[in-house]
Amino acid sequence: MSIIAPSPQSGITPKKETHYYDMLRVAPYLPIKKVDPLAYDRLVDLSSDLMAPAGEIIARPFQDHFEILFGYDYLRAYQEAVPKGQVLINLYHYSDSEAVRIALDLNYSHFNLSIIELADAYKAALSHFKWKNSDLARALGLKPSTICNRLKLTELNNEVKELVKEGKLSLEQAKALSRLSFVDQLRFAKLTVQYGWDTRQLYKKIHPNWHPKGVLVKEGESIIAKDSDLLRLEQQLGEVMASPVKIDVDKKKKYSGKVRLPFFSISELSGLIARIERSTKTEQRWKGEIQLTIDGLDHLDGILSDICPSDEF
Repeated sequence: MSIIAPSPQSGITPKKETHYYDMLRVAPYLPIKKVDPLAYDRLVDLSSDLMAPAGEIIARPFQDHFEILFGYDYLRAYQEAVPKGQVLINLYHYSDSEAVRIALDLNYSHFNLSIIELADAYKAALSHFKWKNSDLARALGLKPSTICNRLKLTELNNEVKELVKEGKLSLEQAKALSRLSFVDQLRFAKLTVQYGWDTRQLYKKIHPNWHPKGVLVKEGESIIAKDSDLLRLEQQLGEVMASPVKIDVDKKKKYSGKVRLPFFSISELSGLIARIERSTKTEQRWKGEIQLTIDGLDHLDGILSDICPSDEF
């Protein structure tokens, strides 16, 4: 049937069928790679000469239409060459999980997608199927933390996204920038590129009081090292919040303590609160109230009135 698409787990034999254009829709989670205009013109010419698509078009039945999982540019080019009529497609009865995995795998391997383009596809798949991060991770065979980290890239300024695509910013640097306002993202991104900062240097510029995990901390006059469990929890929270997190506990008081999330601007605080609100709504980790104690700021009345989360999540 197809030389690139695997057989569906449903056991239904794939078929080649012709369908009218209005029955075909691109899958919302399909990562779209911009094609060079000259290359696209060549596809149109080939389609016109062959009176057929220049490559395979892979689709699946979905509700009252067919979702295009691969070959969208071949479809576009053929439709431009032959504006009216039908087109030949390879039809597979894939499940939702299979469709997402195969669409991403095929397009990633054929079009050299960037991590940003993958992240946008993840976000679209979550919205399309009303999935949680864990559902998408299961479909793609990835860890939920991998999905979470990549989704943070969708919150970047478009100019910053381009710097990531060009390889001028690393994934870790992009994660650090994702929680800032668009203006601050771009400012710190340009400074990072200009001065060649590594991830630690960028963190330090954003959070002057930040120190790498595992560094000894002072408690009164004594110096103690954090145990591995606390460091692991700090790392897990840091991945969710896209921020260096510190957990301070008092073993003498049954491990009571504080979780510290540093921020250096009101816009960044707004992003933190929004992230907490989104996380609790989508993952349903708890029900109740969150109480925020903010130290070191004056005149908060009015400033925070527009950015505080709702009382109940």
